[in-house]
Amino acid sequence: FECELLTVVDTTMSKIRQQMEWLHQELMVLETERQELTLKLHNLPLHDRSCTEFTISIMPPRPVESLPIPDEEAQDLLRRAETSAMLELPHGGEYVVLHSGEHGCKRDSASARSSDPAEWRAWEMHCQTGMRHVGVVVLRRKYLPDTG
Repeated sequence: FECELLTVVDTTMSKIRQQMEWLHQELMVLETERQELTLKLHNLPLHDRSCTEFTISIMPPRPVESLPIPDEEAQDLLRRAETSAMLELPHGGEYVVLHSGEHGCKRDSASARSSDPAEWRAWEMHCQTGMRHVGVVVLRRKYLPDTG
């Protein structure tokens, strides 16, 4: 019995290591995209630059047990976007929401396994107060790919 338990633990640890490696690769892709966007921003002609500061913040992932049920996912993304935007806006000041909307993207079956249920869900919000613009995009990746 002890040998079977060790085999199960070893198998589980191997799958966890594979998923951690995959997540690390995804994080590297996102970091590369962040660097590319920063470079594009800095290469804009000076007269096209309407902002003087560009910041990207990545918040830590939430534990699975704290995620909303599927029917409440859009409202949860909206609340998180609003909360993040409010943290960046001056306290007590008036602001205008210029854009607020939900987005989703499933992986293309031609570029991934057709059985992959992976999906990105997002809420985008653009607020303005005076000359300050704040943009927030809250992302959620649904389903980790099976590594075994």
